[in-house]
Amino acid sequence: MKKVSIGLVCLAIVGVLSTEVFAKGLAKPNRSNFLDIDPVFQLITVRKANDADQLIRFNRRTGVTSYLKKNQWRLIKEDGRRVRNSLYQVIATADSSGGWNLYRLDMLNGDSWLVSSLMWKPIEETGYLKELEPEPLPEPP
Repeated sequence: MKKVSIGLVCLAIVGVLSTEVFAKGLAKPNRSNFLDIDPVFQLITVRKANDADQLIRFNRRTGVTSYLKKNQWRLIKEDGRRVRNSLYQVIATADSSGGWNLYRLDMLNGDSWLVSSLMWKPIEETGYLKELEPEPLPEPP
C-alpha cells in the first residue's frame, strides 16, 4: 500500500511540474516564431576609400538610422518629414575622400533622403518617371 501511495505522490508531483514548465513555456515568446517574418532592423556596411568598414543600422519600419563609432551607436538626425510604420530601404556608398554616403527610400510612397552633416535631408523631386508603353505583340499569321 505504501508503494502505491508513494508512486501516486511521485506521479502527482511529476504532473504538476510538467504542467508548470509547459505553462511557463507558453508565457515566453518563442524566438523561432519571429524568424519567419522580415526583420525590423537591418545592418549594412560600406567599405570606405581608406579600406575601413563603416557599420550602419536602421529600422525598416521607422527609418531611424544610426552608425557605429567607437563602440557606440550614434543617431543620424532628421531634417524633414518621416512617416512611421512605413517600409524603408537604406543604401550606403563610399566616396573618394574616405567617407561614406547614405541614402534612404520610403518604399511605399517614394520619398527619399540623403545624409548631409550627419542629418537626413529630403531629396527634392524635379520630375516624374515616365513608364514606357509596352510594344504590341505581333499578330499571328
